Amino acid sequence: MKKHIVLSFMLSLLLAGGLYSQATLSMQGTIRNSTGSAVPDGTYSLTFKLYTVESGGTAVWSETQNDIRVAGGVYSALLGAATPLNAAFNVPYYVGVAVDGGAELVPRFRLTSAPYALSLIGQSNTFPSSGTVGVGTASPDPNTQLTVSGGSGDAKMLLTAPGDKDAVLWLRSGNNLSGMTLSKEGHVSINSPGAASRVHLYSGTTLRAHTDETGFVVAGRLLASGTLWTQNGDISSANNQDLRLYRDGDLHILGRGDGWTEFKKPLYLPNGRDAYLSGVSRFYHGWFNQYGAFLSDIDRVYGDISLLSDGGIVSEGFFIKSDARVKKDLALSDGASDLATLMRLKVTDYRQVDFLAHGNDLQKGFIAQQVDSVYPQAVHASRGKLPDIYDLPSGYQINGEEATFTMGKPHALAVGDRVNIVTEGESGEEYEVVNVKDNHSFTVKDWKGQSPSEKTFVFGKVVNDFRRVDYDKIHTLNVSATQELARRVAQLE
Repeated sequence: MKKHIVLSFMLSLLLAGGLYSQATLSMQGTIRNSTGSAVPDGTYSLTFKLYTVESGGTAVWSETQNDIRVAGGVYSALLGAATPLNAAFNVPYYVGVAVDGGAELVPRFRLTSAPYALSLIGQSNTFPSSGTVGVGTASPDPNTQLTVSGGSGDAKMLLTAPGDKDAVLWLRSGNNLSGMTLSKEGHVSINSPGAASRVHLYSGTTLRAHTDETGFVVAGRLLASGTLWTQNGDISSANNQDLRLYRDGDLHILGRGDGWTEFKKPLYLPNGRDAYLSGVSRFYHGWFNQYGAFLSDIDRVYGDISLLSDGGIVSEGFFIKSDARVKKDLALSDGASDLATLMRLKVTDYRQVDFLAHGNDLQKGFIAQQVDSVYPQAVHASRGKLPDIYDLPSGYQINGEEATFTMGKPHALAVGDRVNIVTEGESGEEYEVVNVKDNHSFTVKDWKGQSPSEKTFVFGKVVNDFRRVDYDKIHTLNVSATQELARRVAQLE
């Protein structure tokens, strides 16, 4: 007997995941025979298929239900009960039905929308049950879960909170939770409530700034279009204008590992009456001496030095404190002894090993070790770098935060030594030697530079007994010796 089918249906539920485990579609229909009478009551096998075209084409979904109960020709079916209803429902669909394995009945019937479902579908938006979601676009990016398109205008998303509440957007990855908040007071903040949470700001893959347990850390260049000042802390103790940086490029400050502040360009003090420079160093690993004074590693290796320069210092004058009220145990120096001491000092001609910085001209001066053997009070031992390697590496290898250098000549370094290495555009950084493979290869830790290039230069070992001559003491010795000579000349005359 030839059968006809009349379908009437309604969209009951089209939900995914969060409310129901499987999306379903409720349908009702009537099956009649060729005379128009209802088919006998009983159980029938119905095959349902969804197409994107009214005729022909390939089904995007199908299922067969073998126990559909028909009474008075009327049946009810829940599509998706046997096979998950995984169609996207972002285009019009047509339903094809076959009874008891027979040919698909014609015509196919088009699915229509429930009135309120139109607010979800919109004109060009898609909210599929699986895959990506598009807002303002019918072709969402397949690499995202949500694609927002502004069409020919700006793409905007709005999160609105009542006037007495905050608007918060939360992000979660595993156990990590972070949120962006617009408070009711109008303040925008990034919140990381976890104890180990950090806020990192990247430019591409490069970390530019981040927070840690000490505060906010700038990993790269800090550019201030206005006045940069600090209200509290080590630099500004009197008022908020102690530190002022003017104009691009005039002042470059580097924090050195030994606690000093390094100026990349010459330090220029334009007005001697107004400019004030004090020796400021970072105290760490300190102790109190027998007088109750706090000393640090900086004091131990640099003594009372407040300003350290690797180059010349040009000034209109140089003044030394010499007020009698700050001195005691005054006594005239022994001129004869001073003359004998002066005669033992050897003025020496020499050239600098570091000819790149000092040139290769013949110079005249004192050798600290020789002065130390004659007049030790004029020699000061402190921290300094030796140009004892002074060569480009013949090979290098970076392994995490360690860098291994191979030199063409012996380096004489040992584990625990510190070595000064110069990279392109930098004045040199100190690194601790953690491994010495042989006398031509060594490894340092906490490598701060980029991958070594042909411009990476190994300067030499950093020592704490680098000797400097106090020319002021030699000058006063010379004055005393000259006075002794003048006295003797006067006696001869």
